[in-house]
Amino acid sequence: MEKTLTSYDVLMDRVIDRTMGNAEKYALRHKLFGTNDVLPMWVADMDIMSPPFITNALQERAAHPIYGYEMMSDSAYRAQMDWLARRHGLHVEREWLMYSPSVVASINLAIAAFTNPGDKVIVQPPIY
Repeated sequence: MEKTLTSYDVLMDRVIDRTMGNAEKYALRHKLFGTNDVLPMWVADMDIMSPPFITNALQERAAHPIYGYEMMSDSAYRAQMDWLARRHGLHVEREWLMYSPSVVASINLAIAAFTNPGDKVIVQPPIY
């Protein structure tokens, strides 16, 4: 299948040096592995530029003076449901979905929901 280039593909090709900043995956390489000569693939952190529509949306939201807790919008759930249907042919009901603040929190909840105290659980790396 031939790939059709989009205007965002050029963002993926730009090399951005984050080694001198405070990026966790670079700042902790020596501490965790004893050397900086490793590819830091132990953390889910991308080294690609965000498309302008994401940066613009974040700037627009950040301009509001209150950063309180918000509910996940129906359009966000709909986008996920549509993506699963389009990408994997999977039909998902809205009631089946819930918000979670992180992958690790979700793993914790799944273990609590599907095991009993004293059960043995293996969490096999890579975790996510």
